[in-house]
Amino acid sequence: EEDFYQTLSSVAKNNKTILYCKTPADISNVEPVIETFSNIPTEFINSVEKEFHPEWTVIKLLKKGILTHHGLMPKYIQNKMINIFNNEKYNLLIGTNSISEGINTPTKNLFLHESCDMKNKKLLIKNTIGRAGRLGKYPIGHIFSVDNEITTIDNEKIIIKLAVSEEKNLKEIEDSK
Repeated sequence: EEDFYQTLSSVAKNNKTILYCKTPADISNVEPVIETFSNIPTEFINSVEKEFHPEWTVIKLLKKGILTHHGLMPKYIQNKMINIFNNEKYNLLIGTNSISEGINTPTKNLFLHESCDMKNKKLLIKNTIGRAGRLGKYPIGHIFSVDNEITTIDNEKIIIKLAVSEEKNLKEIEDSK
């Protein structure tokens, strides 16, 4: 626990890394304790600053070379953050589970902020930790958490039951196993 942010910083210097937080407020609490990484393109920062208050945590983190993503951000900023993270040399993305919802964000390392209470959310934790290590991109992924419960959840099987409205679709689903 005491080395969480030091470990995050050292790992993210050289590899794609995502820090998951539970809420945008948790992202704001991380901002003062995290060090500066690289320089995000100034034109992007300037364009965001023209539309939003310069004290917005998203802008403060951009100035530190850190990308963010959460559900309260405008979609065009969310999309830009993901595109920069996926396509450029910026390694650290801090976000909420909005990153897990239909967005492709493979990463080498995944850090779970202490606020991420996922004990009763097995599907969410499996989806979240599934971002670390992707075949074809990062053969091995690493998950960092101060919560030992994550290992137990990861080893449990999740059964998803589907309701099918048409019988012909059931065969297609069964064949896809």
